[in-house]
Amino acid sequence: MNKLSFWIKTFIVHIGAIVLIISYESCCGDSTLPFIEITAVTLETPDDQLGDSDTLKLRLLPTDIRFLAQQAGIISAAYALSCPMDGDGGPKYRYTNFEILSDKNFDIDHPAGASLNEYFTLKSTNFNETFTLDDTEVDTWVNLILDPNSLIWSTKRPTEPGVHRLTIMINNENNTILSSVVAVTWN
Repeated sequence: MNKLSFWIKTFIVHIGAIVLIISYESCCGDSTLPFIEITAVTLETPDDQLGDSDTLKLRLLPTDIRFLAQQAGIISAAYALSCPMDGDGGPKYRYTNFEILSDKNFDIDHPAGASLNEYFTLKSTNFNETFTLDDTEVDTWVNLILDPNSLIWSTKRPTEPGVHRLTIMINNENNTILSSVVAVTWN
């Protein structure tokens, strides 16, 4: 009788495991592409004609995203009590560089093509934080910049009024270069 009860318990455990696996797969599926890589962006501004008291606000929006598989490993990630979706793992590659450039001289210290990062800040409305665009936390704030609820604000105006074509350039560890241009007129 003990052998029979052992085999019945074993059978029930196996059937339960199979039902659990089938339920998980039918409910959640298998997220085979947990990471993303943004491959194109567009730079927008709500106002490209700025008066004397106006502040330039820029929004950087991802326009093309690739879903990527995780790197092979001995133990794959286990997801408990959640249904992962493709891309839930966030960016696969860290961002390494971010620059805002102008095609014209911005001031005496910043000729055409020089980085203007020090004249811009990031305001993240989701996290209610402000970041300076320096080199210390590039990966952190670039991820926030790519959030549609974040804005890049200028803290300084060019010394000469006129049209500036501002370019944003972002690099990641995969040597993907994201770039977008917007023309802004300071009066």
